[in-house]
Amino acid sequence: MDTGVPLLFNCTLQQCSQTNSDGTQVIKCAKSTCLCSDWCSEFLVEVVNSASSTASLSCSNSTNQCAFYQKEISVLIPEFALLCSATECLAKNQSHPITT
Repeated sequence: MDTGVPLLFNCTLQQCSQTNSDGTQVIKCAKSTCLCSDWCSEFLVEVVNSASSTASLSCSNSTNQCAFYQKEISVLIPEFALLCSATECLAKNQSHPITT
């Protein structure tokens, strides 16, 4: 049995670059492809499934808090917070290779 907040959508990011500065990791991607899950409303499906442009993920290494932004989705959700639980946020002075 799954618990917690349901996954509303999923994005695949391409053509990405990464910078690390002052304890913050920023990943900027030129292209994104997003798809809604079964939990999306009809209106949200239209917006999310048409998402295909820039996206970014900014993570604080000290707090493990991340903010996600995607251009088309920002019409509905300007920027939203994520809690890092994998390699999105890394310890200070570490980097994560990004494949494009």
